[in-house]
Amino acid sequence: MPHIGLILAIDDKVGMLAHVKYTDNAWVYEYRKERIMPSMTLTSLRLVHDSSKPGAATIVSKELDDFCKTIEVPSASMSGQCGVWVAQVLQGLVDKGAIAAPASGVEALLSEFATWAKGNRSFATRSKYPNIKV
Repeated sequence: MPHIGLILAIDDKVGMLAHVKYTDNAWVYEYRKERIMPSMTLTSLRLVHDSSKPGAATIVSKELDDFCKTIEVPSASMSGQCGVWVAQVLQGLVDKGAIAAPASGVEALLSEFATWAKGNRSFATRSKYPNIKV
């Protein structure tokens, strides 16, 4: 599975990245500004919520960060758990009504994303933007 996080887009060039990463034998939560386009680290972006649609809730950066901090970070003994953490965040956002439930469900959405993202390594170049799926 690729490394997975959530990006709250500020505009088409930059956003806020919420993810867990494995450093120094432990998983840690990180929330930071991330360049979207162009990016050498983001190869695949999948839209899960569009606040510009009528009736869609606006997600505020501080509220997303605060909510993500409530989701338990995986234990140090686990590996490859960033997708599990993202699934818990997405399900929590669905449960509290901040985002609509994906038609196929959160787990199916992440499985589909992981399969799709495997073919996107070629997008990690200075001449290409991330591959985006809406």
